[in-house]
Amino acid sequence: MAADMPLKGPGAAPYISWTGIYIGGSAGAAVGNMRDFCNTSASCVVNADDTSWIGGGHIGIQWQTGQFVLGAEAKWIATDLNPANSCPNANFTCSIHIDSYWTAGARLGYVFTPNSLIYATGGYAQSKIDRDGVSKATGVVVETWSATHSGWFIGTGAEFRVAGTGWVLGVEYNHIDFGSKTATGSPPLSEITSVKATVDTFQARASYLFNWWGR
Repeated sequence: MAADMPLKGPGAAPYISWTGIYIGGSAGAAVGNMRDFCNTSASCVVNADDTSWIGGGHIGIQWQTGQFVLGAEAKWIATDLNPANSCPNANFTCSIHIDSYWTAGARLGYVFTPNSLIYATGGYAQSKIDRDGVSKATGVVVETWSATHSGWFIGTGAEFRVAGTGWVLGVEYNHIDFGSKTATGSPPLSEITSVKATVDTFQARASYLFNWWGR
């Protein structure tokens, strides 16, 4: 009798969709290169580099078609990039600060296994960048300079779905160019200064995907 019963074939692999809205956080390291150029004196630092922690949050939306995933993402990142160097005028220390930045851009991903995604990303970046001139003798800030920089970023990353859940773990690299901006420092020096900054970031990510349109 058992011999007359039909045998069941192996079950099909479950379909996992990457379509949805996601929110999450990230943490890692940043390497910044800042340069400034003074138009009115020789008391500005030529360049200064620094390495710092980064951490922040992101929100995005994406849609899967075949093995491709198209999306958009915005993120806000805090950091403590604060390189300092002796000014050409050795009586002063010059420093440049980036405390935070935000980006908004597109993502294009490729699903190479149901739970694994690689992607490229790029778009707009913005940060408020500050610069100080400090007297070595007194420790007093003798000049402050601040400007909002608008630029661009490109990056790449990989993400991995935790099977049976909405959790997504990943890693990401970004190169950010905040461009060059010119502004006038505070009196009494009132130097006209152009500051250029680029930042490279390496971070681990965790997101939760609200996948209302699939599994």
